[in-house]
Amino acid sequence: MNVGIIYMITAFVCLLQILSILNRTVATEYKETIDHDFTHMLAFFAVFCSVDALWGLLDAKDFFASAGFFAFSTYIYHLMAALSAFMWLGYILQYTDADDTEQRVLNIFRYLLFAVQFVILLIAAFSRPAFTIDASGEYIAGPSRLFLYTLQYAYYVASVLYCLCKQIHPVQPRALYRKAVLFSLIPLLFGVGQFFFYDVAMYAFGFMITAFAIYSYNVTEQREHFLKERFSYLDKQQSSIISGLAGDFISIYYVNLLTGDFDIFRRNPNGNGIIKDSQQGNDYFKTAVHKGKHSIYHKDMDAFLKEFSRESILKELENVSIYVLSYRIVIDGIPRYFEYRFVRPTAPGEENNLIVGVYNVDAETRARMQKQEEERLAQERELSLKLQAEKLSVDVYIDAMTGLYNRRAYEDDLHHNPDVPPEPDYVYVSLDLNGLKTTNDNLGHDAGDELLRGAAFCMRTCFGSYGKLYRIGGDEFVAMIFADHEKLQDILQDFTETTANWSGKLVKDLSLSCGCAEKSEFPDHTVTELAKIADTRMYEDKAAFYSRKGLDRRGQQEAFHTVCASYTKILRVDLAANVYSIIQMDTAEQNALEGIGYAFTDWVSFFAKSDMIYKDDLDTYIQNMDIEFLRKFFSQGTPYFCMFYRRRINGIFRRVMLELIPSLQFSDENQVVFLFVKNIDDPTSTQ
Repeated sequence: MNVGIIYMITAFVCLLQILSILNRTVATEYKETIDHDFTHMLAFFAVFCSVDALWGLLDAKDFFASAGFFAFSTYIYHLMAALSAFMWLGYILQYTDADDTEQRVLNIFRYLLFAVQFVILLIAAFSRPAFTIDASGEYIAGPSRLFLYTLQYAYYVASVLYCLCKQIHPVQPRALYRKAVLFSLIPLLFGVGQFFFYDVAMYAFGFMITAFAIYSYNVTEQREHFLKERFSYLDKQQSSIISGLAGDFISIYYVNLLTGDFDIFRRNPNGNGIIKDSQQGNDYFKTAVHKGKHSIYHKDMDAFLKEFSRESILKELENVSIYVLSYRIVIDGIPRYFEYRFVRPTAPGEENNLIVGVYNVDAETRARMQKQEEERLAQERELSLKLQAEKLSVDVYIDAMTGLYNRRAYEDDLHHNPDVPPEPDYVYVSLDLNGLKTTNDNLGHDAGDELLRGAAFCMRTCFGSYGKLYRIGGDEFVAMIFADHEKLQDILQDFTETTANWSGKLVKDLSLSCGCAEKSEFPDHTVTELAKIADTRMYEDKAAFYSRKGLDRRGQQEAFHTVCASYTKILRVDLAANVYSIIQMDTAEQNALEGIGYAFTDWVSFFAKSDMIYKDDLDTYIQNMDIEFLRKFFSQGTPYFCMFYRRRINGIFRRVMLELIPSLQFSDENQVVFLFVKNIDDPTSTQ
């Protein structure tokens, strides 16, 4: 019979035997912890035998197709032989339970070795140094064929040396490593035989015998031991295991707390019972922590190392029947949620044991977290909408610096019913912060801002419970409160002590001048009239304050009144709020403004339409008194604005000068300016 046909038949027989072993391994009731690596390796053995049988068929002269196709099958033969040896070394690492460092080193070795083999085969596809095919289809070994086989043998030599070294300081029983050496020698010897007898399927025989040996010495032996132990164990400890197996568990650990030994129970994939793996000689908690360091999600690692100890868990189980710890374990690069449930057995004689159930709760945990997140976001949206609505209604009336009501709120409250007598216990309190300009000039505006916030704090502390508080200007404040005379004295005393005890980071003290006007003292007065009285008393208090400081506030006031007397009109204008208040004005002109309102633009429009301005000056007047023009003009830091025009006074047009001067605290938020009008010319003809 043709040699190639014999080669094919022997390789095919090996293939059938390996497939039989693979089928029995998959179908067995007991599946050892290394079953996946073993079945994967058997699968590669089977593929190799298939390729080997094909090579033998093509080597037969009667079936020779072409030299190119035969060469291609030879490359595939060497490639599958390399892959099978590659898988073999991976199986040995799992079989001997190599530690992380050993696995890392040997895995680097086998990947590099396979890469070298692949490169050599790739080069061989073009230069054919490993073999040649003559015209008749005869296979002729080349000079580098020995190098290819030498690399092939390196896998098995590495596994033999590794297992021999492990016997020096064995973690597993020595018998396990002796078996591993035997398993490695079989393919090595047959591989060497393949080099010398390439007309015989030696490599396929080696893989078949290796598969038989592993199955006979490992799978069958452990399966029989498991079946024998399983029934006796379950009969003895059935109540404890059942109590720990509740739910959809991944694995159950039965731990001896005295020795640390533990057994692992998993469900049989075929649904028939459970699988047990005994871990004698290994401490459960040390093993769990060691593996957890490589699998627990980094954000849960601190909690895991702190909580996952024998002492901590047993302490928790003193008060509860079941104790649960939750962590995220990284699987395929994704952190997934798992639970460890600890239970102390209740059966007699099992006081020193512990049951640990591991459960995959990723789906339900993520569903619960998503629901909680949706509820949280819904609450945040609802709260945000509520806060936005409140902010829109409040911000327009709140002073950003102090948190008190602003000038707009004050004007609305004061002028809503300015001539209606207030309630009997109403009190108007006028306050002015002393020394703000000096603080700004000497210590800076940050210190001035602290002083303003300090004044607001003192006002809220003492007046806040009795009414509303306003900041109506740079250093001007107002409190509209409700208190009888006796209570007012207590409030004022408290206010004096609070301001005296206040101290800031940049400013050590503050002082406010204060003037009060009680409705009970002036029963017939309106709010506007009470405000004027309170202002007068406040200025008297301020004069006394500066007098105590050595300053002639009275002289300053007299000088101020003297200057003001030279003007026919003085207005305080808030450009930001578009409101004005009268400081000084002719009575007849003030009466003419009845019903005009307090909007500055209305006041300007009134004069533009009342024929009080000379017609040639009207356009200039309207242009210069436009509120947007003035806002832009003073926002540039310009300290003074002046214009001249002619206006009707007692029926005669006179030349007047109008001046606008920003307040000392002028800013984008506080756009207060003072308007002065002075007569400077003789009567002018209208012609």
